[in-house]
Amino acid sequence: MFLILCLLALNCAAHGTQSKFYVDIDNKTSSFRLLVDSKPWLVSGNTFFSHDGHQYSTADQTLKLLIVASETGEDQVGRWHKTAFDYQGGTLSVKTSIKTYDTPQLPLAIFSQTYIGPATNTSSHDVNSVISSFPSFRTLPSENLGYLSYAGDMVGYKKLSIGR
Repeated sequence: MFLILCLLALNCAAHGTQSKFYVDIDNKTSSFRLLVDSKPWLVSGNTFFSHDGHQYSTADQTLKLLIVASETGEDQVGRWHKTAFDYQGGTLSVKTSIKTYDTPQLPLAIFSQTYIGPATNTSSHDVNSVISSFPSFRTLPSENLGYLSYAGDMVGYKKLSIGR
């Protein structure tokens, strides 16, 4: 499963220049911030994964960060940098990553999560809840930076949220 956060419309309308997009990652805690023009826009929230009827979380430290690894490369899109985090919650191993591209014309971050081995008894028992949370974001008051969030049954329109 992966989530692509594509920030193609980050232009400063008043100045007609392109905004600078950056992901600042703390390798010790696996927390991160999305910055636009050096201003925090979104900050990471709680990361959690469900397994064996339990929710393992960074908030209560039941989800343990084991390894942080970084790599760089280049593909058809351009030069990129990836930071990967290996977590352990009970008997569940999960790898997450944040891959950012250095292409100014395409400010792009790709967030991914991979369960290593089977995850069992993962149901949240609530159609409006999820069994994992990576990435998760918290908003900060910021100048003219907004968000759009879908939620609810099958990530539908039921709990649409837009804000600044």
